[in-house]
Amino acid sequence: MTSRLQKQVYYGRPYGGVGFLWANALCSRINIGAKAVSGRCVSIELELDSCVKISLIIFYFPCYSSSVTYSVDTAECMSFIEEVIGNGQPAVIF
Repeated sequence: MTSRLQKQVYYGRPYGGVGFLWANALCSRINIGAKAVSGRCVSIELELDSCVKISLIIFYFPCYSSSVTYSVDTAECMSFIEEVIGNGQPAVIF
């Protein structure tokens, strides 16, 4: 896979994943949260001006199929989201 990626940009699974981009000015307000082993889910914590912290969660659900793999991947995403929002902190899910 490394040699393939050196030749051109590939996107989509298994080449892709999820991530956040932010301006350098926000670096002091952002803490890296959790990430799923599969690379489908990531969270960060953003501190607002009012000192309130908010969780930002981004995820990539699998394409629908009737396979067991689809069920497992979907359950992993849902449990990740539930774990991050379980502390009662405000959250935004993308």
